[in-house]
Amino acid sequence: MKPIPAEAHNLLLELLRDIEQTSLLWQLGVIAASLGLAWWAVRLAGQRLEPGAVAGGVARLVFPLTALGGVLLGKALLQHSLHTSLLNLAVPLLVSLALIRISFYVLRHIFAPGGWLHASERFIAWLVWGALALHITGFLPELLHLLDDLGFNFGRQRVSVLLLIQGLLSI
Repeated sequence: MKPIPAEAHNLLLELLRDIEQTSLLWQLGVIAASLGLAWWAVRLAGQRLEPGAVAGGVARLVFPLTALGGVLLGKALLQHSLHTSLLNLAVPLLVSLALIRISFYVLRHIFAPGGWLHASERFIAWLVWGALALHITGFLPELLHLLDDLGFNFGRQRVSVLLLIQGLLSI
């Protein structure tokens, strides 16, 4: 197994380096305020929208998107004077949650409920959370590079495993 290169961007190690800094308290405050704002936005959306499947789906999208907006705003304000390692970790978590919920919302409104829909939702969730884990630990660029290196020539065209996976996911 190849050691992790020094330039690998590992969000967990970055957070551990800043664990004793007071900037962590400011970041926790930003996250708490963002989550509180998102909770309030969901409650407000629930009151404003008519009850039903569409309202429930929209309310489920409001939380991660509002929390993400709050965290990004807090990060923009704090990054010029403090380290933002915790916010750097919170952003991909909220983006992943938003991607999963948006995917589920779209799938549920396009296709009729069935066993394959539930299985595809689980596959999407595992795929997104797995990619997030690889990103946070800094292994995602290495894995993408490895998948791009594994390939074969098909005539004059080079076909890599990464290209095949991207093609399958785009269908």
